[in-house]
Amino acid sequence: MISKSMVDDIENLSYYCQNCHTSMEVYNELVQNRKLETASILLTKIINNITILIELYQRINSSVKKIEYINSKLEILMDGYENMDYFYIKDIFEYEMLPLTKEIFEEIKEIIFTKS
Repeated sequence: MISKSMVDDIENLSYYCQNCHTSMEVYNELVQNRKLETASILLTKIINNITILIELYQRINSSVKKIEYINSKLEILMDGYENMDYFYIKDIFEYEMLPLTKEIFEEIKEIIFTKS
């Protein structure tokens, strides 16, 4: 059985996975359409939400390898943000982070079905 605190963490992680995923898709569309000022504002929110996602994920899954991987992608995003390299960030989102958020979301579903 899952504890109340783990249920809360799972719910929050699910929210941040979905939020990050949707926000990254919107960011990619904004960059594609050259709406870079709006994309920059959204990017700040995405980076903050990814940070929260990492914290929540660490509470649920202690896989050091995956957490280090997520952190390395966050560092790359921060570098892209500092350089205002919108298309580089778009590629990171498209090829690295979107699949990763899907994977984490699938893990959440598996935890719910196996432990409830």
